[in-house]
Amino acid sequence: MMRRLPFATVAMLLAQAAPLAAQAAPVAAQAAAPRMPAGPFDAQLEPGSRAALRASWFTAETQHRKRPPALPAQPTGPFAWQAADFAHLPKGAWEITHQDITAELFPGQSLLKLQIVATFKAYAAKVDSLALSMRGSESMLAELPDGTTATVTVDVQEGGAALVTVKLPKALEPGQSVTLAFERVAKLDCKPGGLGFLPCSVTKPYFYVESRWYVLDAPFLGHMPSTLDLHVVTADTTLVAAAPGKPTGPDVLPDGRRVFHFKQPERTENGGFALAPYAVVQAADAVPYPALRIYTMGGAVAAQATLTMVKDVAAFYAPMFGPFAWQGLNIIQLMPNFGGGYSPLSGIFVYRWAVEMTEDQYGWEQTVELMAHEVGHQWWGNLVEPYTTGDVALSESMAEYSSCLYMEKQYKTRGQIVSNNLEYVYTVKAADDKAVASPTVYASPRYTQIVYYKGSVVVDMLRRELGDDMMAKVLAAFTKDFSRDFARISDLRKTAEQVAGRDLGWFFQQWFEKGGALRAEVTGRVVPPANVAAQDAQWTVRIRVVQPEAPRRIKLPVTVWTAEHKAETFQVDVEPVAGQPATVVEVKVGAPVQRVRLDPERVLLRAFAGGTPGDVNLDGLTDGADLVDLAFRYGRAVARTAKNGQTYFFADPGWSEVHDVEADLRINAKDRTTLLQWLGTQSEEF
Repeated sequence: MMRRLPFATVAMLLAQAAPLAAQAAPVAAQAAAPRMPAGPFDAQLEPGSRAALRASWFTAETQHRKRPPALPAQPTGPFAWQAADFAHLPKGAWEITHQDITAELFPGQSLLKLQIVATFKAYAAKVDSLALSMRGSESMLAELPDGTTATVTVDVQEGGAALVTVKLPKALEPGQSVTLAFERVAKLDCKPGGLGFLPCSVTKPYFYVESRWYVLDAPFLGHMPSTLDLHVVTADTTLVAAAPGKPTGPDVLPDGRRVFHFKQPERTENGGFALAPYAVVQAADAVPYPALRIYTMGGAVAAQATLTMVKDVAAFYAPMFGPFAWQGLNIIQLMPNFGGGYSPLSGIFVYRWAVEMTEDQYGWEQTVELMAHEVGHQWWGNLVEPYTTGDVALSESMAEYSSCLYMEKQYKTRGQIVSNNLEYVYTVKAADDKAVASPTVYASPRYTQIVYYKGSVVVDMLRRELGDDMMAKVLAAFTKDFSRDFARISDLRKTAEQVAGRDLGWFFQQWFEKGGALRAEVTGRVVPPANVAAQDAQWTVRIRVVQPEAPRRIKLPVTVWTAEHKAETFQVDVEPVAGQPATVVEVKVGAPVQRVRLDPERVLLRAFAGGTPGDVNLDGLTDGADLVDLAFRYGRAVARTAKNGQTYFFADPGWSEVHDVEADLRINAKDRTTLLQWLGTQSEEF
């Protein structure tokens, strides 16, 4: 709900402004010094703030999602993260086509016993050895179905990666397959650097375990997706296993232990599961999923709210992104210290309170934001997967954009996308900045701010450039063309250009391929008509946009309020000419102008500074009306001082840089004092 000043307060401000404006009339116009917006703010997020909470979720999420190391310009070596062998991509020498994984847990002994039966298929040439990497392997045994033992060498590298080399007893000819059974035992622990199946005992009797193979001798190096059958065995009858895929069981073994089965007929990289005293809550109505389940420790009542919300989110996405592609979706509740969410194919592992929240509780909106992001990954990151590290925006930026779009359309708030915008603009220094499409973006300490925050804003700007309907057509065509396949950001550009029928190279170059944001000095001026009394009289609003460095082409929203108390928004194309930092644009209205706002919804990734000090309403004159406008923004800040004396960043969605006359990220008494000093200043003609 919007907070409004009491009428008495407004009347008082108007009364104060009137004599100030009268005093200002004889003041000679002063030359306005060039003004630029405040740069990145080097501070922590305000503890407990909404921005800090969301940042913690995303940090936790990135720790659980695949995070390849920084790559050289032309990736080589065992840990370069490139595409696996999907669809039109060239085949490697071999690939894994199917895995059957049995995980036996022995909580009393803190042990995890793994049996992995994997089928390998050769392609272009004879294959006599397999080079793999996985986490958690100090030793491993492997044998063929006839009992023949394969020679396995495990080389644990610095940093914990284990290189696994399997020497086959007989070379595979092209087209031939071989099935190998691997066996290993792991000690249950919670070390993030642990390798292989990452065993993690969080709170007894609770476990979260994940697994991935890496392929080392294929031309496209990286994770090896395959179809999967997973079996989780436990002697504790109070525990229930949860994993992505279609669940069956539990079956009871002769020794009394229970085994839970999960089938993944789609090619997946994830063999992860969780084990806890879950109750399973399933949607009665399968639309838009064949099956939607929540594995919860918090009871069925709270889970129903999340269940309904997730259905609504997916139903919102499907017309724009294409139908939900998987057999179902399992939402798996993890313990509170998990922090965020992780969304492999047909599953979501999510922190505990996201499943236990209801609409009447504080924090529900943030829960919706998080869950909408994770559901978005079923299209972005799973249906369409990034081809290289430089294409991670097709996963994280798109999922975050999806969440922001859902909040804007369904909850009628742009708070999330505006917060993302401010967070990037005011916290990312040039030294830490990377382009969204940089292959080394993972190396930036501001990875979250660049990929999640800036990336989502950039995609949202593309929507504004194309329009909602055209953007939906573009994304639906893109997911159709790259369904179950790897894609590049350049592929998104090609699809957008083909569907929209226009060149968008300039947009992708300046927003995906370049770092930074739009930083500009803006100056307003209102030119009245020659004959004010004429029936068709028009007032001209001129805006000068000065971009001293790397001018960007933008579609600038200009909202004009007139004396008739009407507001009209114009979309104005700002197209800088090479070598000329200043661009002048104008709009015309049919009544006297009261105030002008540039980009009031903060669509652009930008920071503005007023070119005429104190002219916050951009009418070309600093006067009492500006003082009134400043009063309505008084107290706003993106930099706040806490009781401990330290200053923190706070992404205030109501922030307006032009009102920050002193450019110190606060709108306070200093700005009022400076405005009063500049009363009577008029912008130069342009």
